[in-house]
Amino acid sequence: MHKSFRAVVGLALVLVACSPDDQLTVQNQNSPDGQRALSRPSDVENLIAGSFASWYSGSMGGGNDNINNQMQVMALENGSNLANFAMGPRSAIPRAPALNARQNSVSAGNLRDFNSLSRAASSAALGLSRIGSGAGQLTLGSTAQDLRAISFGYFVLGLAHGYLSLVYDSAAFITPVTSGGPIPSIVGSDSLYRLAIGQLDSAIAYALNPAATGGNGFPTPATWIPSNSLSAANFVRLVRSYKAKIRASYPRDAAARAAVNWALVLADAQAGIQADFMLTANPTTLFSPAWPGQHYIYSTWHQMPPLIVGMADTSGAYVAWITLTDMSGRGGASNPPPVIVTNDLRFPSGTTLAAQVTASGGAAAAAVPVAVAGVAGGRPYMRARSTGENSWDGSWNNSPYDFYRFRAWYNPPNNRAGPYPLFTKAEVNGLAAEAAYRTGNFVLASNYVDSTRVPAGLSAITPLALTAAGTVQGAGSTAACIPKVPTGAQGPVMCGGLFEAIKYEKRLETAYTSYGAWFFDMRGWGDLPKGTSVQWAVPWQELDTRFKTPYDRPAAELAPGSAYGW
Repeated sequence: MHKSFRAVVGLALVLVACSPDDQLTVQNQNSPDGQRALSRPSDVENLIAGSFASWYSGSMGGGNDNINNQMQVMALENGSNLANFAMGPRSAIPRAPALNARQNSVSAGNLRDFNSLSRAASSAALGLSRIGSGAGQLTLGSTAQDLRAISFGYFVLGLAHGYLSLVYDSAAFITPVTSGGPIPSIVGSDSLYRLAIGQLDSAIAYALNPAATGGNGFPTPATWIPSNSLSAANFVRLVRSYKAKIRASYPRDAAARAAVNWALVLADAQAGIQADFMLTANPTTLFSPAWPGQHYIYSTWHQMPPLIVGMADTSGAYVAWITLTDMSGRGGASNPPPVIVTNDLRFPSGTTLAAQVTASGGAAAAAVPVAVAGVAGGRPYMRARSTGENSWDGSWNNSPYDFYRFRAWYNPPNNRAGPYPLFTKAEVNGLAAEAAYRTGNFVLASNYVDSTRVPAGLSAITPLALTAAGTVQGAGSTAACIPKVPTGAQGPVMCGGLFEAIKYEKRLETAYTSYGAWFFDMRGWGDLPKGTSVQWAVPWQELDTRFKTPYDRPAAELAPGSAYGW
């Protein structure tokens, strides 16, 4: 796009130079003209409102070849050995770095999110630049309507820059001032992160202006975030939830995450959403979660790797499996993945795989979880595959479990249309739990953990674990405790403390509900397998348009390996 822009400008200069006395003033209606295209208030408002759809498309929505699919397998949230969407290459252990050479096999996926998120920021900034009383600016109709649009525009800017900062080492720095001017400069992720937090603060400030409510101001139209008409107060709750997530998720390693201002994370999380925030998805629009369309085919496209979910097992099968001496020997016909026996209701009940198949709706792939009041999608979250569905290829990520929590949303008659999580209350509680733990309030942290742990059938941890060293269930019994965690590549396996309980709950509750759900956390917790890339370079296609040389991230920044020994 940048090359085309330069070519058009260059051609115009040549034509003017050849005809210095030409007085032709006919306007070329086919030439891009932001001022003319946004000459009506409705055009400006629609551009700002639509920028949220671009952000969603660049994160959870749109196509499958994207960064999110890569992050899922890198963080052990998903398991697949297929080459599609780089799942096989990104999940392989030992890990290979995320390279950025021209025409590399992952080029499309590496670029897609970068483009979509940058486009969302550009759209929001361009719309914001048109609102005002200056030359070439306009009002949307009332002060309240202007303030509502400005607040929403800064919200999208903050989300777009925030998510770019979470994934890439650099991206364009876009503000309403830069919109329509020279091509914005590429800046480092730290600058993007700080810009994002500031823009989210601006969104909050404009929304809280009393003049923003009424008179075509707040609440927001239900089409902006389908189907949510948000009062100013509820909009601010959503913004503060994203502030907490971005602040906690930005660090690239455990030391940097520990240094986060957790008091601010706690304040934003406690002032965040009070219930699951659901978006009305529609497969014919940009508001459609991409991966579930492929995910629910199951087979080789998706499975739950045992390394993390096996922490729920109380039968000893996970302990025996994790202590195998060779990673490549876990998952073959002679060492099949463990059958997870647990009283955690998010897993199918039963002490045998056959019993668990029955408990999760039978062998039919279209089986759905049981509806449970207050639990989006129902329980259990995972189904057990029948023996005939499994074909062990010797890979460590083989598993007899599929994540099917939202299968009813996928099946007819819904056909992927209807409510799907945008931001869950459990994710906000997980942020609050970690923030409370990091600031030394173990009782509060335990209470947040118990808000999902106890309804899932597990005992409360408050009496058992108020410190990092305490066990979380079974009073120290390694066999009974949940979660149990490896302390090396082949064990031994120990009962997890309070912090591990926080991590366990957050993983189970956020799986497949948000962008980078497990990756950003595991990066900051220091839990990614050794050699995992922790961020992506600016895609080579973008660098080519700027006449810059593509580069790879240095090997020194790859994940050093986790305390789990992976």
